[in-house]
Amino acid sequence: FAEAASHYPLAGGIYQWGKRFLGGDYGWWVAWVFATALVVTVAAVAFGVAPIVCALMGWDASNTTTLLIIAICYAVGPMILNVLSVKVTAFFNNIGTVTEIIGLVVIAIALYAAVIFGKADHQSLSVFFDMPPGAGSGALFGYGSIFLASMLTGAWVLYGFDTAGGLAEETINPTREVPRAMLFAIGITAVISAFWLVAMVLAIPDVAKTQAQSTGAIAYIFNAHFPSWVTNAFLVSVCVAIFVCCLAIQAA
Repeated sequence: FAEAASHYPLAGGIYQWGKRFLGGDYGWWVAWVFATALVVTVAAVAFGVAPIVCALMGWDASNTTTLLIIAICYAVGPMILNVLSVKVTAFFNNIGTVTEIIGLVVIAIALYAAVIFGKADHQSLSVFFDMPPGAGSGALFGYGSIFLASMLTGAWVLYGFDTAGGLAEETINPTREVPRAMLFAIGITAVISAFWLVAMVLAIPDVAKTQAQSTGAIAYIFNAHFPSWVTNAFLVSVCVAIFVCCLAIQAA
């Protein structure tokens, strides 16, 4: 994709690449599939953040009307910013990106410190290698099912990094900068996500109770180690990051 974006730095991204590599018919199908995926993703991301907002504000996360209103705000807000101008979109995107990176790194370091020096219950390194209950020889694929589930985290990145190609015509020196942005997105996500996810898993106080938290697992883990204001600060950074995610998807 980075090589394709370097040769064809055009708005439309994978539609433009598909059209030029395999012809107009293939490009037409790619365009419709991708457009549908973007619409579904905006809706999924906007609705997915709703329980987190509820946890932050103390609202009832089982109230579907509340969830719908939050989702609409997360869909309409980024749309308005995108309509205003590219500079406005870039400004808020930069704020969200910095907030997300700093938030994840700082929180991860705090979680590692809590695991090492804190008194609350946590997991040992063996949690990454032990077979969880229900995933033994009788489960579908055994470890394979766990591996496939874990691939979902990477799928979000592999699906989203090509957005840089869709914004190539708004970029200075796109033949060089767009491919670098794609590769940088994968690299920094791999490093920071792994750093944060390992910290989160080690910080789990009780696996069964954490799994039972249908909408507040993250808050449950944080509250076991930190005062409530730390949990709220992290949830704010998550909400900001997801807002910027909707902004980038709509920009594409």
